[in-house]
Amino acid sequence: MKKLKFSFPMEQKQKFSIPRSTEGTIFEVATIVLTVIVWVVIVLALRKAPDVVATHFDAFGRPDDYGSKWNVLFHGILLSVAGWGCLAGAYFPHTVNLPVSVSNLRQALLVSRMMRILGIIFILMALTVTLGSLLQPASALPVLVPVGLLVAVLIVFVILIRKAR
Repeated sequence: MKKLKFSFPMEQKQKFSIPRSTEGTIFEVATIVLTVIVWVVIVLALRKAPDVVATHFDAFGRPDDYGSKWNVLFHGILLSVAGWGCLAGAYFPHTVNLPVSVSNLRQALLVSRMMRILGIIFILMALTVTLGSLLQPASALPVLVPVGLLVAVLIVFVILIRKAR
């Protein structure tokens, strides 16, 4: 029996060196401060939350599954790590998978800025996802704000990166 071999031509992405900048430092400091604030709020909410909280929501934002309040921390930690990953990814724009090719430094700088903004949005999402479960009455509706921001930022920056050719 013959083994099928699949090979996909890989587009060679141009690598750009993104130097440290005042803008990058401001974003990093803002993310550190925001992360500390978010986790202080989460810990305070966790202390006041009941032992059993909503852990999943239906399409209308109503809770449809419940679990330990400690399970909710997993989502907050995961989203915080994603936020910091985006911040780190800002220095490696060639690793970001976009529907547009990045072929000049201006585009690479836009990718870097987009990743920094997405990092902050993920930190905010950690707050809304966790508080949506911990606060009573539980609701998934606050999560829609950072999700909407995430989609809007992606659309706007893909257009800007495309125009920056």
